[in-house]
Amino acid sequence: MFSGLTRRRVTLFLLCISLLTLPVNSAFLTAVAQTLQRPYRATMEAGTPSDDWPTYHRNTFRSGYDPTFSLFTSVSLHWKSTTLDGDVYAEPLIVGTAVIAATENNSVYELNATTGQTIWHTNLGTPVNGGVLPCGNINPSGITSTPAIDVFGRTIFVVAFLSTPSLHHELYGINLDNGNIRFQLAIDPSGANPTVQQQRGALALANGYVYIPYGGLDGDCGSYHGWIAATSANGGGPVLSYQVPTGNAGAIWGGGDGPAIDSSGDLLVSTGNSFSSSTFDYGDAVLKLSPATTPPISLVDWFAPSNWAQLNDQDLDLGSTEPVILSSNYLFQIGKQGVGYVLNATNLGHIGGQLYSSQVCTSGHSAYGGLAYSSPYLVVPCDNGLVVLNVNLGANPPFTVLWRGPNYLAGPPIIAGNAVWDVDVSSGLLYAFTLNNGQTIFQATIGSLPTHFNSLSAADGQIFVTANRQVLAYQTTVTTTTTTTSVSTSTVGEICSSTSTTSMTSTIIAALISTSTSQTVSTTTTNVCTQTVTSTTTSVRSTTFTRPSSSISLTAPGSVLLGSSATLAGSISPNPGSVQVTLSLSSDGITYTPFITTITDATGSYSVSWIPPYPGSYSLEASWNGNNQFAGSTSTPTSITVTGSVTSSPTILLSAPSTASHGQIVEFSIRVFNPTSTGLTTLVAIQIQGPNNYVLFETVQTNAPSNSYSTVYYEWTVPNQFGTYSVSVGLLPNEPGAIDTATIQVT
Repeated sequence: MFSGLTRRRVTLFLLCISLLTLPVNSAFLTAVAQTLQRPYRATMEAGTPSDDWPTYHRNTFRSGYDPTFSLFTSVSLHWKSTTLDGDVYAEPLIVGTAVIAATENNSVYELNATTGQTIWHTNLGTPVNGGVLPCGNINPSGITSTPAIDVFGRTIFVVAFLSTPSLHHELYGINLDNGNIRFQLAIDPSGANPTVQQQRGALALANGYVYIPYGGLDGDCGSYHGWIAATSANGGGPVLSYQVPTGNAGAIWGGGDGPAIDSSGDLLVSTGNSFSSSTFDYGDAVLKLSPATTPPISLVDWFAPSNWAQLNDQDLDLGSTEPVILSSNYLFQIGKQGVGYVLNATNLGHIGGQLYSSQVCTSGHSAYGGLAYSSPYLVVPCDNGLVVLNVNLGANPPFTVLWRGPNYLAGPPIIAGNAVWDVDVSSGLLYAFTLNNGQTIFQATIGSLPTHFNSLSAADGQIFVTANRQVLAYQTTVTTTTTTTSVSTSTVGEICSSTSTTSMTSTIIAALISTSTSQTVSTTTTNVCTQTVTSTTTSVRSTTFTRPSSSISLTAPGSVLLGSSATLAGSISPNPGSVQVTLSLSSDGITYTPFITTITDATGSYSVSWIPPYPGSYSLEASWNGNNQFAGSTSTPTSITVTGSVTSSPTILLSAPSTASHGQIVEFSIRVFNPTSTGLTTLVAIQIQGPNNYVLFETVQTNAPSNSYSTVYYEWTVPNQFGTYSVSVGLLPNEPGAIDTATIQVT
């Protein structure tokens, strides 16, 4: 229509924020906690605000670290569950008092975390007889991957391999409270052959979507690929997918580990070998994928070792583990060759582009399954024992080996109570080692395991592990003070004596933290009594483990317009490095609900954008749980007022810079709010007018789901003419009130 105009790049994606017409304040917080179709944010699922363990290795950074777990002085078996109906490959998950276990017989169990009693048991259908598959080593094959739990929506997402009506994988949404099935959906990607595609990797939950990774069977038979499937967490959307573009193979399996998800919502996965030795086809690589909120899921960035062809030829999967997010700047990857790579999270570097690499597992040995990370300690499960690295997250991010554990077939470890917990899957021994030096502080025989990828979980002072088709819970306890008193009474002329000592030992806690102190008072009194005397002595042994205190700050704008983004920022002092920070929201200043979790940068600072979904006045708090260096802290509450109102008709909101320079590319954010009960497909009209009769007019289609909004990002190349430019946006056909404007001064 207008000659000479450059076509603008427009990116569309949906940000599903609920606009349900609920009363503000307490009703809003109740809805957040109860609705099954609540909004998801990548940062919300990235961290875990309580002591729950709702996904593989606790969070979608895949840290395997529970910062809420207390130091301990003793460990004992608390309970064993009854025998379940199949082998358990999935990591146990914990939400409150619920322990969730899934079996290869396609059953999901809830066990009571205190007693081990079965609360409910739901079977999802007949599993696949391993004998009908062309290769593989699981029989029967049912639920192999670790599920993911929406804590607030009270929903378990789990994938079952079903034999009827034909072999296929089915995604289920199960009510956490009673085991009822809320929805189910065939989840095999279009074009994938479920006979040779194994759903081994853990599920991930973020961005309002469930992500499901696929690889091949043991033996690499048939024509298969690595896949990521995704669908809406409310069970009502289509199945989106991404196929690793290999000629064949390139599994996403991770030894049971799951996709990591960074703070921007992008997925990070690693792949196994492909069958190519001449042309790179993304086998043995780390891939960054765009989230399902911006379909199609696509490749954003990637890394591959320089010797990718050798890895392909020798079946040395780089993807025998999945990436671990160390901070907003760095991630770590290791595979079957045992070489560890530190990568730039914002620029993966393509072939040979690592920031640092070095042999971690001894030559000829491999790493499998999830790693565990609590800065600066990174725990790697090699098939001849654990290796703990000290990772430097400074400008030059090398790592050094801090200690190596005893020689055994290590399963995926976790960190809890300043200890590393792991299972020797060949002998069925459970171990606990001190995190900083590898001293063995506990071991126990748990029984046989079906696979060397079995992993543990931790919550509320307990360690959970599976063996012999059972779930076992080990209770940790702590004792800090013991006092004993003895009294001796004598008559005139007798020898009077009194001695008292304490018998408490605290070798475990002394090994866990270096500030332990102890004192024993022993008193003996001897004299010739000239009268009746009573002598009392007291012996006290005290163990203290006080960490230096910290403080955390939070700043926020005093007010923000409904639908606009607010920047929430702060820092922790002293600087703890890269740690998790939880932001919580309150409408009454008393009850706070976590709503965003993020990671600090190397300086201990954080910054996130938040789009308030409702008008009203709120209090915000920031908190962190502490680490082995500093105690946790909570910020002073900060107030924010959200102005505006929720209307009954579609509205539009334009966000644009107030100034720009000629030749600069500026970006507009245009949000279309749809408060109706049906989806809205409409055209957004964009008009820009300026000096010398400058006029630009373009339209773009957007789709706003019901009770949600969509966002259009529009890029404009600023003309060379100085002056004032007016920007108008509206909906076509015209919607009353669905117009917004902005003014830009070009200098």
